[in-house]
Amino acid sequence: MLPSQPCGACQPASPPDYTRPAIDAITQAASTGHDLAGRPADVLASAAAQPGSSTALTARQPGSREPSLAGQLVTATVGYHDEHQPGYAGHSPSAQTTN
Repeated sequence: MLPSQPCGACQPASPPDYTRPAIDAITQAASTGHDLAGRPADVLASAAAQPGSSTALTARQPGSREPSLAGQLVTATVGYHDEHQPGYAGHSPSAQTTN
């Protein structure tokens, strides 16, 4: 049976300053019919291009489930060997196109 209240360990940590704008952006994209999975994938791919590899994006959090899933989303976007990553380097996600 699931508890009625989340456990203390399940509570997210205090959100960083950029969390609210990210939530607002995703909510706006979802409400306007934009590609809900494609936009975050493009954002993560663009962020991964800054340090130069998709693995660098999650390197400081090895073994964690959420970074692993984010890494899988980036890999699905830029390729297993970052072969599509050059298209994301130096570009804002809004400049990317999704299929």
